[in-house]
Amino acid sequence: LEQLVDGMLGFARGAATAPRATRVADVLAAVEVAARPACRPGQSVRIERPPTGLSVAVGREALAGALLNLVQNALQAAGPA
Repeated sequence: LEQLVDGMLGFARGAATAPRATRVADVLAAVEVAARPACRPGQSVRIERPPTGLSVAVGREALAGALLNLVQNALQAAGPA
């Protein structure tokens, strides 16, 4: 949480983080694991993996945080299944 707040404050101040090559599959796997505690009974999260070699130049934590936020919002808006 502290890293997320620091990242958001840095972004608001105009600080740039240097993007680095990040495997998309690793980010999605981390998001899937982190989303499990947010699931209510009957809910689950399953993310299909992209091709193994797919990578992007991005701040890994920022991308994972944004995706996790979307998943958590979806779980809150979804019904029990």
